[in-house]
Amino acid sequence: MAKGLGMRGKDVRDFCKVARQYQVYILVRHTNEASLGYIGSAGYYPKPATIKAKTADVDPPAFTFNSGGAARTVQHRVAGLVPHPGFQPKVFAGAKMNKAMDCWADTLDVLYGAGVNIPATTPDTWPGWGKEHTSARSGWRWRVDVDPLSPHFGCLQIARDGMPMSYLHGDYDLKDVIVKGMETYNQRLEGKVQGAKNYTPLLPGLEFETIRKALNEAMGIDMVQHGAEAQFAWHGDEPITVILPDGPQLQFQVLGNAEAVQRWYIERNREVIAKKGKDYIGDKTRWFWFGNHGNLFRPGMDRSG
Repeated sequence: MAKGLGMRGKDVRDFCKVARQYQVYILVRHTNEASLGYIGSAGYYPKPATIKAKTADVDPPAFTFNSGGAARTVQHRVAGLVPHPGFQPKVFAGAKMNKAMDCWADTLDVLYGAGVNIPATTPDTWPGWGKEHTSARSGWRWRVDVDPLSPHFGCLQIARDGMPMSYLHGDYDLKDVIVKGMETYNQRLEGKVQGAKNYTPLLPGLEFETIRKALNEAMGIDMVQHGAEAQFAWHGDEPITVILPDGPQLQFQVLGNAEAVQRWYIERNREVIAKKGKDYIGDKTRWFWFGNHGNLFRPGMDRSG
């Protein structure tokens, strides 16, 4: 693991080699580091484009249930995997639970179909969740692991021809792909992946799919599942690793916050294809301040004293 990069060290090297070969910048959103240990393991698969559900940040508290008239306690391991929030409500950090619920609802629209009456997650409904279903929209077969003795209790599993039921871990979400020397050029191609909208960058002299395939072939697994964010969304508030095309050494840099990401784009006069969102650079609530006596005030601290 390349600590602090949201990627495995091997994958960083593979990205650098592809960036240098094709002379492109590749911007990658940091993946949940708890997902990284599952990459390439049998029975686990990167989250497909149609699955918007979030990966768990932490493992839940120990779970106690009755089995054969006796109480049993197990510790589930779901951090880095995609759980059903109704089964595992205590695995999302901070305010992420609300977003996790919204994204799970979007995922159910794909798995079940929009407007379908979704059952609850009380023990009497577990058999229904554990039954294998087929998504008419994406073609995936799916189920939820409802065995309380399983280490991944409550996690989503999917399958298709040639791939057995597998738990889902985080994929590598691309922020952008940019041809060196063409930094201001940002156009997109709109298409679909497994029934979901997919926006890919139009690259002068290159095909995005060439880059995506080269990355996945180098890694040996389909960690890049879809197009890039800069072709449909404003900047998000998460760190980004920028894979550089320069050599001869493999090079990258980390943009640690939203201000750094926005500034990187401004310096290259590159616009994203989206309505302008929050101006992170101009947001004074995120600034650090120095007082008259050299004391440092962090964002949100009272500076009146």
